[in-house]
Amino acid sequence: MKNWFRWIILTLALAVVFHLLTVTLFPRVIMAVAIRRILNRSGSEINTLIHSPRVTVDSRQVVKPSPDLLYSICVYDVSEKPLRITATVPDGTA
Repeated sequence: MKNWFRWIILTLALAVVFHLLTVTLFPRVIMAVAIRRILNRSGSEINTLIHSPRVTVDSRQVVKPSPDLLYSICVYDVSEKPLRITATVPDGTA
């Protein structure tokens, strides 16, 4: 009987550990990787809005991009203070 009790406790402990990893650690790691890739590809900095070039037939960074939309991306950091976002419409998009 004690052997089964140990296995149940061990299984529950592992379930708690894996749950905590899934809920807390994995999203943070995934977002850190995504932010690093975005900053490396765009050559921009944190809190800087980057507009993609106008969509053409050859554009494939977004699956089935719409020529009616302007695609932009911004990695922002609000850990120290609030961030006010302002942007101007790029030339030739109106």
